[in-house]
Amino acid sequence: MKALDVLSSLLRKQEHFFKLALDQQYREIWRLSNLRRYTPAVTDLLGVPFKISDGATFLEQYKSIVKDRWYDFFTQDDEPLIIDLGANVGLSVWFFKSLYPCSRVIAFEPDKDLFQILSENIHRLALENVELLNQAAWSTDGEVTFFPEGSDAGRVAIPLTCSSYTVKSASVRPWLSHRVAMLKIDIEGAETVVLEDLADLLKNVENLFLEYHSFAGQPQTLSIILTVLKDAGFRVDLRPCGGSPRPFVERKIISGIDCQVNIFGYRPS
Repeated sequence: MKALDVLSSLLRKQEHFFKLALDQQYREIWRLSNLRRYTPAVTDLLGVPFKISDGATFLEQYKSIVKDRWYDFFTQDDEPLIIDLGANVGLSVWFFKSLYPCSRVIAFEPDKDLFQILSENIHRLALENVELLNQAAWSTDGEVTFFPEGSDAGRVAIPLTCSSYTVKSASVRPWLSHRVAMLKIDIEGAETVVLEDLADLLKNVENLFLEYHSFAGQPQTLSIILTVLKDAGFRVDLRPCGGSPRPFVERKIISGIDCQVNIFGYRPS
């Protein structure tokens, strides 16, 4: 009977701490959701201090990456190579290193302000074997015009109503000459250019996540992307993001984007 009392006491304490943790999490989510847009802040939702550029953007990323675990994948590589195109402030890098601590991560982020936050986060988290590149993934090495947005919509493809500056660009081909466990492409409209450049090397990629964007008034290129992935041997899972519930009678355009589809590419085996 005494042992049961001890066990009951331990269970009550665990329940108390669990509720306390949930309360703290909810309070932090509420705080971030009420931050003024594009206001830098530090959050402890990951259990460690993590700097962000925009509360609303971070919460959206937190839900998809941490809660819904979009980037979960399996590999037999002991030290998998992961390429992250569009790393933003580093939440995806943190997730990949949490999933595979011995992985090597190559992370591209062209936005100079987001890159600064990304660098601070990687340093603060003491993540090893992570290479950060303040460059835009593109089809050629050189320079491109970049249009920053302040959170996750900066791009090189279609101009935004904001100032722009020149950033270094780089083809990702050199990194795909080896086996790649995961290739993540979230580059706001440049994905078709980059994917076509990598088409003959995608055979070296095990798993691929790509965020497709089409822009109002511009040709849609989803068919090109799907053809490239099919020819490379991928099967795909397509998940529309946002959009209008009545697209025949109502168009929903955000930052010039009229269609966004999340594409998960995997090997049939």
